[in-house]
Amino acid sequence: MAVAATSYIFLDVDGVLLPFGEGVGDSHQFPRRCLDALAHIITACAPEVVLSSTWRCDPHAMAMMREQFRAYGEPLASLTLDVCTDLAMHSERQWEIAAWLQAASARGLDVRRFVVLDDMECVDGKANRRFRDMFWGRCILVPSALGLRPMDAEKAIAILRH
Repeated sequence: MAVAATSYIFLDVDGVLLPFGEGVGDSHQFPRRCLDALAHIITACAPEVVLSSTWRCDPHAMAMMREQFRAYGEPLASLTLDVCTDLAMHSERQWEIAAWLQAASARGLDVRRFVVLDDMECVDGKANRRFRDMFWGRCILVPSALGLRPMDAEKAIAILRH
């Protein structure tokens, strides 16, 4: 029997919380506006955050992210960031998330409500054909030079509440 539905955010870091590209600079500080957008989603929907970023594999990067979340305050300060996609899986982002969803479902979790926040395409393209139906309408493609914006947060909230 599946547990009561919970919502999930699959969170990338580079390009989502940490914009990059021409004119962005090379700081490792997450812009306040990106953190504000993430905090808005968490306040509105109380989702479980599943880290799908390559940052999940780097203890130094994880410590830096936790410190920035603590410095931001609630609701980000209380995120443990202990849940992540498979550390050994580095194929297509869509496949990594699909594997996590399938494993969670096999453990009895109800994972019907989720959103992917990523600057990598998780729906279109040949590589994403495999699980396209599972991800259709659940992915926010964040512009990597801008990072997570208020309009992205509103779309994520709408997806999680649907």
